[in-house]
Amino acid sequence: MRNHFIFCLMSCLFLGMVASCKNPLSRNQYTCKSAAIPEPRTADDYIKIASQHTMNQEFDCAYGACAEAVRLEPNNARAYGCRGQANHFRGDSAAALSDYEQALRLDSNNAFIYYGRSLVYDKQGDLDRALEDRSKALQLAAKLPPPDSAVLPYWTNERGGLYFRKGDYQRAVTDYTEAIRLKPDYQYFYRDRAKAYKELGQNELAAADEAKAEQLDSVEKSGEAGGASSSTGNAEGRETGGAVSGGVLNDKAVSLPKPAYPAIARTAKASGSVTVRVTVDEKGDVISAEPVSGHPLLRAAAVASARQAKFKPTLINGKPVKVTGTLNYDFAAP
Repeated sequence: MRNHFIFCLMSCLFLGMVASCKNPLSRNQYTCKSAAIPEPRTADDYIKIASQHTMNQEFDCAYGACAEAVRLEPNNARAYGCRGQANHFRGDSAAALSDYEQALRLDSNNAFIYYGRSLVYDKQGDLDRALEDRSKALQLAAKLPPPDSAVLPYWTNERGGLYFRKGDYQRAVTDYTEAIRLKPDYQYFYRDRAKAYKELGQNELAAADEAKAEQLDSVEKSGEAGGASSSTGNAEGRETGGAVSGGVLNDKAVSLPKPAYPAIARTAKASGSVTVRVTVDEKGDVISAEPVSGHPLLRAAAVASARQAKFKPTLINGKPVKVTGTLNYDFAAP
């Protein structure tokens, strides 16, 4: 084995390919399988694979993929951020913080790394550090181009939640108001601000926000935001990239499994609503699901349940069509 290693190394030196020559004694730390990328080769491949495993709550597989990304590119900040997230979801906060710190040494301007570390501090109950990192993440995210900048309203609302838990209800209202300005059609931002207004004794403002949230909820359920019939009749939703926009699809499912409450979320007492955008094929099966908003520790569980949802085929002029829409899941901390 030692002679084989020396032979490989000398061959690389001779051919001038030291930078691309792999240590034959090194071990690939990813032992799972990925349908998305069956034969991953680069750190970026493994980071993408880790994302899919995380969405499926396969956190050990996600860790292995991230670890392999680190092995392949030890100076890649995203690889350490990937492993930091995996360690966080596996419940190893110390390892997660170590990875995030190394990631920030390599790239101190990555909004997503600051955001990830803020979640670890939040889980540890260190709200001051969580707020500091979340604020830095927001500052950097404000400079991001679309689609990455789409995180701004959700991260702003989540920072409001941190202020709320600290008892700083006025700052919570400020953040909730900014989130509403950025995304005025999202009912849950109004619901959160209503809670803060109640704590401040501003009950009329709270009632107005609750009424607005109910109005938005009613619009979504009635399909006025682009609803499609999930029956054997004709659908009248908007066409979106070859699919009909169906709005909120919860009430149109013939089978909607309830998501499991992840153990790590239980430990962190994570709760709230998670919205998942889905595409339903002509047979009524979910063929894609991705989280839109909600607590990061709850998103994977919501996505896993959304993938198992079943619908009646949607017909337009008697022909089955694909439908896009959202599924909302509510998690209450036990």
